[in-house]
Amino acid sequence: MSLVTAGLVFMRLLLAFGAVEDEAPVCQILGSSEFPLLSKEGEVMIGGAFSIHSKISQPPLSFTEKPTRLTCSSVNLREFRFAQTMIFAIEEINRSDFLLPNISIGYRIYDNCASTLSSMRVVMALMNGDGWTVGKSCSEPEKLLKVVEVIQKSTARVIVAFMAHVEMNNLLEQLTLQNITGRQFIGVEAWITADSLVTPASFNVLGGSLGFAVQKANISGLEEFLIKDFWETDFKCNETNNMADAANCKENHDLTELKDYDDDVAELRYSSNIYKAIYAVANSLHRILKCSHSQGCDKTVKALPLQVVESLKQVNFTIKNGEQVWFDNTGATVAQYEVVNWQRGINGSIQFKPVGYYDASLPPGRKFVLKNEDIMWPGEIREANISC
Repeated sequence: MSLVTAGLVFMRLLLAFGAVEDEAPVCQILGSSEFPLLSKEGEVMIGGAFSIHSKISQPPLSFTEKPTRLTCSSVNLREFRFAQTMIFAIEEINRSDFLLPNISIGYRIYDNCASTLSSMRVVMALMNGDGWTVGKSCSEPEKLLKVVEVIQKSTARVIVAFMAHVEMNNLLEQLTLQNITGRQFIGVEAWITADSLVTPASFNVLGGSLGFAVQKANISGLEEFLIKDFWETDFKCNETNNMADAANCKENHDLTELKDYDDDVAELRYSSNIYKAIYAVANSLHRILKCSHSQGCDKTVKALPLQVVESLKQVNFTIKNGEQVWFDNTGATVAQYEVVNWQRGINGSIQFKPVGYYDASLPPGRKFVLKNEDIMWPGEIREANISC
């Protein structure tokens, strides 16, 4: 994981870390509570926030009565896989006899619906164990249209899209509607290999895009968990559910449509970072709680979130696929990426073809390699159009 990636992942996961015992809230609750989409109790809780739904409907505000809850729609499969991977890693650690042997880890996973407002509510829920009301002072659609206008009028032909997956999806919709093509996009790991962005229309805009991608997640047992075990053990929606669970199942019935879908699993990349982040947190806790295989962990020690972050700088472990994970005293790891290119395959399908790599662990002159002859540029041409 790069420093940026690790930082984002740990911000997602560590905000909710703490003991199960109730403590005085940091902030006063002004609104209704925010409830996790997926949760399981444990002696130590890890929280996560993902954009499991990518669209949100805000009810009209009359300012004469309490507003109704925001409505989320349009499942984001990629982010849903992240949440599933987080649960997979936690369940795997809970079964381990060597890592946190006598400690059970629980989780609270929230859906921020790709909304600034919901994200703030989730952050407050993770910090307090509850919800908090905040305001929203900007119009995201207006900003988006302004960006599209700038792109349309600009003479620039290369665009570095340093954007989150949902933001890129919204921008792509507008660029497609305006038929803005012929730009060379440079993407980031957040969206460059996102299957959900691939459509015949979107390829007209993003065909030829280049970007840095995390290597594929070759984690044994993960695929079976994503498409089978998760639905049987962690998202059980049946006639035996209690009232609270039944309400949650009804509200998120659209997730059950993904139950047998596995077309995206072979292309999983960023999920490996979620997996490694959970294990990094667990290894950090293992150090703080002075755990040993023979005597277990010292449950009288109270680990604070900042202690966990500091302890992360000392962890050095190997996950089961043989990859080593460690951080230096600044929180950075060795950056290793594939360079991928949006291309049309022989059968007409869109693929993310590796055309190079960046590996900071290699000596100078070998860190960055790009195979120009393998690159397909915008307009499906093999030679770059270079002009001054």
